[in-house]
Amino acid sequence: MPKPERFSAKREQLEMLAVISVRLDNASRAKIDDGDVQAAMLLMEAIDMWIADSLRRVVEKCCHMLSEWDGWTTLAVTPKEFNLELDRYSNGAKTAMKLLYDVPDFRPRSLVDNPRRVAELKKAFPTASWGQLSVKFENKYGEKLSANAVERAYMRFVGRIQQVVMRAHRLMQRFKEQKALSESELADKLPTPEYVLDILTGNTALQIT
Repeated sequence: MPKPERFSAKREQLEMLAVISVRLDNASRAKIDDGDVQAAMLLMEAIDMWIADSLRRVVEKCCHMLSEWDGWTTLAVTPKEFNLELDRYSNGAKTAMKLLYDVPDFRPRSLVDNPRRVAELKKAFPTASWGQLSVKFENKYGEKLSANAVERAYMRFVGRIQQVVMRAHRLMQRFKEQKALSESELADKLPTPEYVLDILTGNTALQIT
């Protein structure tokens, strides 16, 4: 059985599929590469929506298979195969729901996402200095964050989005070579509920080197 991965690793794989699925255009990618917070936030919001929708569809698929699939009677003749399929759909639904509702795995969950908070403020006040954003951050969240800390948090957020885009692009190139599909075909065929389920259950992994 494949070694279980932390939920954060599965989330990272889904983010790459999301970038492929939303069909990030070259102009938006160039803006993200240049550190444009507006483009980065728009992509992050699209990623969040795509992942939430995909996870809900996986939960629906798993529940349907567990309750209505007529193949269970045939599988019951071979208990090992029955148990494998049962684990696949029950574990898939459980993992999807934990990711969907942000239930932490065995690692302590960070209480706040300051890089994203700062990025949202930067998007709302694009001409504000880091010192001004520090004041706005304290006014909004009741927490002190120095101007330097605000700048570092912003750079972490943008850097993370840039990394996701780069990894997704490399993944797309690899699949294009392996499957001989265009980018449009990949966006339609690769991020299916079945493929997402494989990622959640550890039956496949998107390894980028």
